[in-house]
Amino acid sequence: MNAEDSRRTLRGEMKRLRGGMSPDLRALLSRDACANMLDHLEKLGARHVMAYASMGDELDTWGLMAELLRRGVCVYLPRVLKERRMAALKVTELNALEKGAFGVMAPRHSEEMADEPPTQPLPMLDVVIVPGLAFDRAGFRLGYGAGYYDRFLPGGRARTIGLAFDCQVLDAMPHAAWDVPVDVIVTETGTLRCGEV
Repeated sequence: MNAEDSRRTLRGEMKRLRGGMSPDLRALLSRDACANMLDHLEKLGARHVMAYASMGDELDTWGLMAELLRRGVCVYLPRVLKERRMAALKVTELNALEKGAFGVMAPRHSEEMADEPPTQPLPMLDVVIVPGLAFDRAGFRLGYGAGYYDRFLPGGRARTIGLAFDCQVLDAMPHAAWDVPVDVIVTETGTLRCGEV
């Protein structure tokens, strides 16, 4: 089995693992992971944070985003654009989001707008919180296979933080040459600096 087949198989396994959680357990673990993320962001002094709007059986980020906004942190969310590109757009109200690509809630933006949003991390971003089906201890992530974050992250100065349940953190997994690892992984039990064993 080649690396891509291994990743495809692992995607299926991780989807089943995450999907097998009860809603109550998912809510409890999400709350603890997001509390750890808030503590970590506060220690970093992060004032401009790119998050993501969770959906389905993902770790729930809605409370995290609401608390960041309440604390006066500038919050940005991804918006998928044409040609498999992604931009970070600022949000001020979570109820102003709309359904974007793949059914993910995203900030409003019209492709006809005069200003094309930048498709790399904005210079002011302190942190990009990165979703994933799995992460390994080196910081490599297993996404859904479209490569949006791998194209978006290079060139930015922001710290990258994976947000996941403990069960999504593996010792190692196959990755491609273009995969961009995260700096840190935050889970319900704490913070893992990638590359440390």
